[in-house]
Amino acid sequence: AVVTGGAAGIGEGFVLHLAKLGMTVVIADIDTDKAAWVAEGINAAGGSAVSYGIDVTDAAAVEGMADSIFSRFGSVELLINNAGVETAGLLWEVDIDRWKRVMDINVDGVFYCLRSFVPRMLAVGTPACIANLSSVGGLNSVAVQGPYVVSKFAVLAMTESLYQDISLTGAPIQ
Repeated sequence: AVVTGGAAGIGEGFVLHLAKLGMTVVIADIDTDKAAWVAEGINAAGGSAVSYGIDVTDAAAVEGMADSIFSRFGSVELLINNAGVETAGLLWEVDIDRWKRVMDINVDGVFYCLRSFVPRMLAVGTPACIANLSSVGGLNSVAVQGPYVVSKFAVLAMTESLYQDISLTGAPIQ
């Protein structure tokens, strides 16, 4: 299992649960120290985990991560695109750099992971699952959460499109 943003919060919860289920987990996170710390804890408890320092906004780095993981493990049965950030403010007052950061991580980061992992998952041909984390913010808009809500609506649309695209291939990927 590969979990982006796996060193803290919901991602860490996924990582810990998946390790308890017996999966080898790759903790992919920009916070390399925290990812290593989480991996060490899992390994010390008898699980199997490795950390991978990654900035999901860097398409080439994500491609390198996918290549490295498939070279090392041969397959990925579960890809959880969880890395994300939030920003708040009145939409017209949100700084352009903050807007771009939210979109770069929450939307482009998911796309880069799909672009790098899905072809390899298709080539392996074994059953697998992809989970792109959206949010209640991807279903309902709320005041002063514009950038986050827009990004999570985009993730939901991307996930629905991915589902339809993969169904055309007949691949055993959910």
